[in-house]
Amino acid sequence: MSKKDKLLLIKYFLLQFVLLYDIIAVTKIGFCILMPVRTMVRAGKSKKDYIFSKVKEDL
Repeated sequence: MSKKDKLLLIKYFLLQFVLLYDIIAVTKIGFCILMPVRTMVRAGKSKKDYIFSKVKEDL
């Protein structure tokens, strides 16, 4: 194995590691954004259902 091949291999591994790290970072950020949105949507849905049930009771 020549020196050039070793360097290429190291570069390749580093690139894989960076990509993996990027994916993990993006997923973490995505979760940080998605989780509150999901809870808000859920809260909104339950609120809507609550309002609808109240309206139905009044009718």
